[in-house]
Amino acid sequence: MKKIMYCAALFAALTFSSCSDDEVGGENSGNGNEEQENTAGSHLDLWVSVDGTSSKGTFVAHVGDPTNTDQTINVEGSGVDVTGKMTIGAIQKDGYYYFATEGNDGLAKYILTDKKMEKVGECPYGKNIFKKGGMTGAISATHEWIGDEVLLLSQYSTATKKHIWSKYDTKNMKIISEGEFNLHEKYDNTFKFSTSGHIRYRKNDGKLIFFTSIHHEDPNGKPNPMNGQPATKRAGLAVVVIDEKTMNIEKTMTDDRVAGLALESYGDTQQEKAYFDQNGDLYLICLKKGSNYRPGGPVPECVIIRTKAGESETDKGYLFEPEEDTDFLITRYLSPGKALVFAGDHKHYYNGNPSTGNSDNFINNSYYYAIFDSQNKTLTKLKMDGKDLPWSTGGFNNYIASIGETFYIGVNSLEQEDVHQAYVYSLDAKTEEVKKAFSVDARLDFKRMYSVKNTNK
Repeated sequence: MKKIMYCAALFAALTFSSCSDDEVGGENSGNGNEEQENTAGSHLDLWVSVDGTSSKGTFVAHVGDPTNTDQTINVEGSGVDVTGKMTIGAIQKDGYYYFATEGNDGLAKYILTDKKMEKVGECPYGKNIFKKGGMTGAISATHEWIGDEVLLLSQYSTATKKHIWSKYDTKNMKIISEGEFNLHEKYDNTFKFSTSGHIRYRKNDGKLIFFTSIHHEDPNGKPNPMNGQPATKRAGLAVVVIDEKTMNIEKTMTDDRVAGLALESYGDTQQEKAYFDQNGDLYLICLKKGSNYRPGGPVPECVIIRTKAGESETDKGYLFEPEEDTDFLITRYLSPGKALVFAGDHKHYYNGNPSTGNSDNFINNSYYYAIFDSQNKTLTKLKMDGKDLPWSTGGFNNYIASIGETFYIGVNSLEQEDVHQAYVYSLDAKTEEVKKAFSVDARLDFKRMYSVKNTNK
């Protein structure tokens, strides 16, 4: 009943009221004046949801000054309602959001202010039509930016057995080029590939490095009850080098030290799997060989591999394998030789008994932040004042955003059924010092955080 009453009050506040400058979550709450906010260059957008038996919504809260440690973020009077329009599967770049829809609508471009959501451009699909993935309401495709204004989308179709790709000019919102390629010609006896895979653009030599899981048919498995498709098993990682200008495949390889990609359906809109370091080396999260999803939930065991700068093949001499039952959801370059990771602990996930996969033992507060030292191959949990940060929920949620050399990281703890308590901390990339930044209203479920450049809107 309390949740229902809150939802009703929230919608009323969004519709009819506005907050004064001193109210939490108001137009200028914690932001200072407009000139100070623009001088800062960027702000944070927090995506939150309100769930109840009578209403459900997704809202975006604008945090103009994340250094204001006294604020508690909510969406009363200032949250932008994006329900049914855009999801956490949106692609964000500079001051804009891009959302690729299913069907012929194509790619839409939006600006979110602290007051409203405004569509500022759209580009219908051409020959290639991208399909929605399901859980997030977004298309199930990988994406990469070629410079600041060219967006590449790619998706595999189990129906045609081909990968489609399209390049978009996001300044003028038009299609630059589109096409397809057939990896089945390069990999014999492969039943299918990942729906999205993962792609990275290497600016120094103009190459696209594309990673996707190889799936073989599993004669001992049960067919998919939803579509009757045969059961499959992962059989390694396909590594494909593509010339960005021509989109021609130049080289294909296989890394059979790993099972393939982990959580591979949505590119990196939810799980950011790769980063370039200061030397141009590319590090990638993969599924540990022999690991698969445990009963009761998709919680794979992960490893990290490397492709050295200028090389095509993965570095067969490099493999980081953490402690047993460790899952990596997100990784971001932090500083020379260091990366920030959002990881899961399966022992904690299943309340100390991960082998059973018993849903009665399941708890979702099993994710944590750590610093990965790529040279020494160590993983160190983040601490504040000598204590580990609280455990957090995970899944498709991405709570990492950076402004300059400050990383903002969110912890969203499920304290009891339908009651979340979220905090955002700051991490200094140089000193690795962690401080409390601000809180999020406990009545909201924290889903995603973006760093967004301020616009004149």
